[in-house]
Amino acid sequence: MKFGISHLLAGLLRPAWLALAGLIMLAACSPKTTEPPAIRVEKAFARIVPVAGTAAVYFTLYNDGGPDRLIGVSSPDAKIAMVHESREEKGMMRMHARPELEIPAHGEVHFAPGGLHVMLQGVKDAESRRAIVITLHFAGHPDIRVSTPVRPFGTQGS
Repeated sequence: MKFGISHLLAGLLRPAWLALAGLIMLAACSPKTTEPPAIRVEKAFARIVPVAGTAAVYFTLYNDGGPDRLIGVSSPDAKIAMVHESREEKGMMRMHARPELEIPAHGEVHFAPGGLHVMLQGVKDAESRRAIVITLHFAGHPDIRVSTPVRPFGTQGS
């Protein structure tokens, strides 16, 4: 049997070609990278109950990117800050804590009276406060700090 140089080279290069083909197949099967979340906050306002030292903060989250999760909230202006959702159950409105909240890709999440809101307890200087600062903490997006004007009850938010 006669072996030429081309036959010898083909035998040596075959493992390299197989490895390259395997890498190409792995790359094709790997999950596509999703775009990062691009979240902004608009239409923020707060309502305070001075006697109770509590406040509710409302706003709209706009996400112009990939999906994310709101995983927490904090405020230098209150002792406790948490995301709540008001729901009607058996004819009564009840509030439930929401430790995490999905923010859909290219979607909106509305925090509004009678629904989602940031609940603040132990608001400092509640009687005279004109603004409240909150910081929203996300799983993927950097934290967002928001200064919200305080609106009296009975007025529409902006």
